[in-house]
Amino acid sequence: MPPRFLLRRVLAFVVDHTLALILVMVAFLPLADNGWRLPDPLIAHRTIACQALDLPPDWLPADASGAQFSALRICRNRLFGLPNGRDLVAVYTMSQPDNGLRITRNLRIALTADNQPSDFPDLADLLVIVVLGVGTGLLTLCGFPSPGKALLGLRLVGPPRRGFLREALRLGPMVLISASPVIAPAQLVFAPLPVIAGLVAVILAALLWFYLWPLFRWTGQMRYDRVAGYHVWLKA
Repeated sequence: MPPRFLLRRVLAFVVDHTLALILVMVAFLPLADNGWRLPDPLIAHRTIACQALDLPPDWLPADASGAQFSALRICRNRLFGLPNGRDLVAVYTMSQPDNGLRITRNLRIALTADNQPSDFPDLADLLVIVVLGVGTGLLTLCGFPSPGKALLGLRLVGPPRRGFLREALRLGPMVLISASPVIAPAQLVFAPLPVIAGLVAVILAALLWFYLWPLFRWTGQMRYDRVAGYHVWLKA
């Protein structure tokens, strides 16, 4: 039975994920002024420069037309000094028409280069996972380890033709989480707090069961390796 190789596995994933992140950043950089966003690394240097607006743009939601704004500005974002799009940031107070109660709302809307609302969803982090999975699957299909595994001295032993199945199983939960802002029903945003907390607890429990529990009850394979028919060994 092969050992866990936990530290090597983690470091190999960090290397592979970083390479995929750099590829997506390079691809998205020319689109940063059209509403796209660069992927967010865990450790990043971000800067924001904001300019106040005198009047709200005419495309703001209808309920903001008669509101009192405490903040209204356009902010230009940078990530590691690279342009990372711009946002309209608005904080306003309004009265509810049915009961007259005053409520405060916060808006942050991605903008294009001409300061119009962007129609593009933020998919950069999702694409990093997809690029990671496709790249690793192709390398496995061709009989090569990923850069991270090669650097850390690991190799996959199993049928190369099932490399894409392994990556789909390994990264599928991460893809769903990254895509949740796009695929989740809008009603979830306004769901009661206990519903949201319960959903988060279920997702966390599922992730712990899938990724961490096999490491505590080690049987020689992660769940995705067992299904796809792979073992992870040290390079000979």
